[in-house]
Amino acid sequence: MSKMPVNPEVLIWAREESNLSIPEAAHQLSWNDTELRGYETGLDRPNKTKLQKMAQLYGVTLLCLLFDEPIEPEKRPKEFRTLDGRPAELSHETILAMRDVRNQHEDIEDIVLENREIFQYPNLSNYTLTEFKNEVVNIAQRERNRLGVSINEQIEWKNEIEAFKFWRARIESLGIFVYLFKAPIEECRGFSILEANGLPAIAINDSERTYPPKIFTLFHEYAHILIRDAGICLQERNNKTEAVCNRFAAEILMPIAALKEVIELPPDNVRKEWLEYQLRGGARKLKVSLLSFILRLEELQYAPKGYYDQWKRKLPKYRPQKGSGGYIHHLDKTIRKYGIRYIDIVFRALQKEAISKFEAYELVRKTPKYWTEFQNRINEYRGQYVGGE
Repeated sequence: MSKMPVNPEVLIWAREESNLSIPEAAHQLSWNDTELRGYETGLDRPNKTKLQKMAQLYGVTLLCLLFDEPIEPEKRPKEFRTLDGRPAELSHETILAMRDVRNQHEDIEDIVLENREIFQYPNLSNYTLTEFKNEVVNIAQRERNRLGVSINEQIEWKNEIEAFKFWRARIESLGIFVYLFKAPIEECRGFSILEANGLPAIAINDSERTYPPKIFTLFHEYAHILIRDAGICLQERNNKTEAVCNRFAAEILMPIAALKEVIELPPDNVRKEWLEYQLRGGARKLKVSLLSFILRLEELQYAPKGYYDQWKRKLPKYRPQKGSGGYIHHLDKTIRKYGIRYIDIVFRALQKEAISKFEAYELVRKTPKYWTEFQNRINEYRGQYVGGE
């Protein structure tokens, strides 16, 4: 098989962009280090089959590896996890997952920019970080009113899965794209995308074992968009930006009025120990995690100082999600991954003949025979979770 005309610097760039060392990449390619070094130094050139394996591992196209020179490093979301400003290490798996999300979002941005009539740009609130810190309670109430979710409605949702669907659909109704992706949860719970003249997007790590943390991440990232400070988040309590975004999420999901509906609060400034069934019952009714519910009580001075840390030590440690928990129709899986907003725009663009059928297939990865059913499901989702648009 003939050798491919590759620039060794492009191969090095692609490997480094995916955060792999030569030994790591060689191991995943089932090659020895010497073979890969030979390609990267120009002593040898890979054939098409081997170049395709490299492209797949590095998360780029074959054409990309045939460029004359490396392209500019991809822009990754700003990192908020490290307190001293150092960029934190992201694994190969996380980088590829983030790249997939950004690529799919850029695809939809291109469609919207060329066909503005199929999408109404969101009119989002805009706050400085200082405003957000000082007025977070009032801001959270205003934003919750914009979403149109009453406390009774939140309590009446039948379970946390339904709660996530409702909250996600309401955020999407504002013009924000919400995607799900899979990556190691210890590296990233989610990230947000908001660039100049671009469309806002939130990406949530679907490796979370339960839905309440995903709901919290949804609003944490929404806060980042409102203060125009998008990035990767682990929701660290000691980072000032992360802390205020956490506070916003807690105020949205657990306003004092909601707490009063699900648990009998003591008089102001009276800290008390709670029975476990009271805590679990309150968290369950609001569809939030037990720990976030406990932290909220502590921060409002309805629980002793250190109460959250005490409970965190005694609860089981995080376990990665295994399996889907039951059968999910393949079209519902696609809606779950991309969201209503994304898929709706694809079909609007197709109807307008702004994209071809092949391009539509590439964007949603479903063949035309499923499209009618697909659109029907989207309409059902919108009617059930948003109430129509």
